[in-house]
Amino acid sequence: MERIRILIHNDNTKRDLLGIKILQLELDKLGFKTKICNSQEAEIMFRSFKPNIFLASRADQNISKQASKNCLVFIIPGEGGHQTKETMLSVFMGRAYWKLDNVDWIKKCYLWNKETFNWLIETKLFKEKQLKVVGSPRLDIYKNKTLLNILDKNKEKKFKIGVAFSAKSTSAYYGPLHFPKVYYDMNPKMNFPITIKGGHFEDIVWRDHSILRNMMTVIKTCIENNYGDIILRPSPFEDPKEFDFLEKSYPNKIKVLPNQTLPEFLSEIDLLLTCWSTVGLEAIILNKPVISIAGLIAEKRLFQHISKTASGFDSFVNFYSKPKSIEELGKEIIKIKNKTYQPKNSKLKKDKLLNDLYNWESKKLTSKEIALDIFNTVKEEDFSKQKDWKYFFPIKFNLPIWLAFYLKRALIHYRAFKSGTYKGFMTFYNNYDKEIIKLFEKYKKFS
Repeated sequence: MERIRILIHNDNTKRDLLGIKILQLELDKLGFKTKICNSQEAEIMFRSFKPNIFLASRADQNISKQASKNCLVFIIPGEGGHQTKETMLSVFMGRAYWKLDNVDWIKKCYLWNKETFNWLIETKLFKEKQLKVVGSPRLDIYKNKTLLNILDKNKEKKFKIGVAFSAKSTSAYYGPLHFPKVYYDMNPKMNFPITIKGGHFEDIVWRDHSILRNMMTVIKTCIENNYGDIILRPSPFEDPKEFDFLEKSYPNKIKVLPNQTLPEFLSEIDLLLTCWSTVGLEAIILNKPVISIAGLIAEKRLFQHISKTASGFDSFVNFYSKPKSIEELGKEIIKIKNKTYQPKNSKLKKDKLLNDLYNWESKKLTSKEIALDIFNTVKEEDFSKQKDWKYFFPIKFNLPIWLAFYLKRALIHYRAFKSGTYKGFMTFYNNYDKEIIKLFEKYKKFS
């Protein structure tokens, strides 16, 4: 009997590939034949791989609905850090200018928490059998205690401050931002769930510039006061070259490591400096102190631009320390360095937060639970009636698949070169990352 083929969508390599590889491992163990594709080459991969199942990263991507006409579609969100009603509904149902009015074509959505389950049921579009709360596959690596202990033992004794934040409207992986064209091309009905009611893109731009300005001040202060060595991990949406000047100016004090995996980055540092990024939640899992620079931004003005709730200030950001001044921030770093720092929240509260967001109390691997559920869901399916994928994803000029694939790859490289941020562009779309694969091999060895 021919093996069931599963195509897995990789929406963002730096953010998603490690979790996808762990999920792929569990699917392969159950006898599925799997391949990973990115957004740029997905349509050709449908033609060449002929999947029976498509694992999509979002429900609101048109390719997911198109694929459902000839295969089963499961949604495994690759994002969703700010898990609020507004942001989660945008992942599963689209935004103001394009929303799903029917979700019967979705076989099942795998959710990170019960609250998202309730929000989707409220829409009266989803049926309970379409939804399953499992957690996030990309957090499975933190359940591998043997691997985490090895990473911790490899840590240098020198005190290290990790810096991770997102200001993607100031620096993007795909090159210069060209704001006039951005606004010209923008759909007038487009909305952004994390802004205030009636807010728009300019609020996000204001937010990102404010984050960047304050974070640069904090980094400079840490260096001048010799608080510790700094490791900066740029956001997966940003161009790492924008931060090269820091490493050149302070070669013995700061390293910019865009290729370092997030678990290794967090294992190496003693504290995390961030804005209100959910990287802090993964730091909390590893019991690392988290300091947010949010307290340095005038609160009233900040919340005139972004929604307090949708940006996590009513939930997980409360678990980050938010000093109100540079001086106060410096004192907290010294306390952490001297091991006199007292966390503001108990372990019990942290465990509850992680469980509410990520179904963390489950000892099962999320990847294994998803793989088993897919196996049980499709074991009686008859895939013999599938049509030729050429009817659903036609190739221009009726080119041979191998040639179309080659030309698409060449086009990706051309766009990357033209962007001026070749490495950042290719890192975002590439389905192979040397550092992620190295960590994944270690995960396999100790799992």
